Amino acid sequence: MYISPSQNKEWGADWLGESETIGIGGAQTFMIEPGQYDLEADDCDGNLVALQWNTPITADATWTVTGVAGALNFTLDPTFGEIHLTTGFSPDPYTISITGGGAVDVAAQNLPSAECTGYAAEAPDIRLFWAGSSARLRIFFQALEDTALIVNDPNGVWHCSDDFNGTIHPLVDILNPPEGQYDIWVGTFGENDAVEGTLYITEMDTTPQQPPDVPQDIHLLVDDFSDPNSGWDRVTFEDGSMAGYVDGAYAVVALTQNEIRGGMYPLGVPNVDIYIEATQVGAPTNNNDGYGVMCRVQPNGDGYSFLISGDGYFTIARVENQDYVPLIDWTYSDAIYQGNAMNSINAVCNETYLALWVNGELLGEVYDDTYATGDIALVAGTLEPEPVEVHFDNLVVSRPLP
Repeated sequence: MYISPSQNKEWGADWLGESETIGIGGAQTFMIEPGQYDLEADDCDGNLVALQWNTPITADATWTVTGVAGALNFTLDPTFGEIHLTTGFSPDPYTISITGGGAVDVAAQNLPSAECTGYAAEAPDIRLFWAGSSARLRIFFQALEDTALIVNDPNGVWHCSDDFNGTIHPLVDILNPPEGQYDIWVGTFGENDAVEGTLYITEMDTTPQQPPDVPQDIHLLVDDFSDPNSGWDRVTFEDGSMAGYVDGAYAVVALTQNEIRGGMYPLGVPNVDIYIEATQVGAPTNNNDGYGVMCRVQPNGDGYSFLISGDGYFTIARVENQDYVPLIDWTYSDAIYQGNAMNSINAVCNETYLALWVNGELLGEVYDDTYATGDIALVAGTLEPEPVEVHFDNLVVSRPLP
């Protein structure tokens, strides 16, 4: 029996010891600190019986092992080999032909995103050892059939993608990628189906929509907010609310109920694809707030707003004379991490098309032609008498793909 914190890559020692076993119908109690754990049960010959990832243990918890159960297992040797890459590698992108698919139901693995789906092999398809410091590591898979991509990074964090930007090709972006071992699986949408294709690993902005050997200069703005003079508003409002640079992030603190606060950046372009990592660090007790991004912001603060809440809701709205007109009403989504957590927000404003992704999952899309161009903003607001504080980081603003 192996119990390991989810952020660890190593299982450690057998919790039962060398001689103790649990018989059929038997049980065993372990005392562990509350947290997020990976669980593995083996038979007496060391063969895998059951594996469960990212299991929250906060009080008394029971895990029932009923028999052999397939699972993604990064302790197995990769099917198509190992890759060793260092920042600045050449040629970029690195490509390798592999065949994805298997019998493991990825959606049943208790992974953190609805994008973690499809059927994959137990063993990783590819193992990447990454070294050096880079702003981004991008991994995607291109084939003639629909596939999914699952990546476990050196910190034990799972990254998943199904359909990137309206295509059938999965793409995972890892900003500021940590050094170490990345295990990569390609999933298909039929059990034991086999799909041949090409896996791409790149530091560039190449995507499945264009030939990956053609670099694309699509970035409009990249900001990790380490430079307090990078151009964002630094403002304190009359009620004491504020927006500005704090500890290497862009912070928005909203103190007044039903008032949205934030800061703008003078981008002045019509079409944008905005990616930001937003962390709620303080909120009302019931997490009834709203935070996110705006595009096509006008001088008076009007524009298009893409918000999520600490209690798991999202909305897309048109702001007119500081009034919010819902284009998509507040709607609940399991893709949104609740409470004081980090959510990745991706908003697209492309001609009349408006869309919102959260943690890699498309939540809503709508069309509106009120505003044609403008600036961008990072915003937050509380819907209760209690304040809200949100920190934004790792911003990437690009031209939308065709």
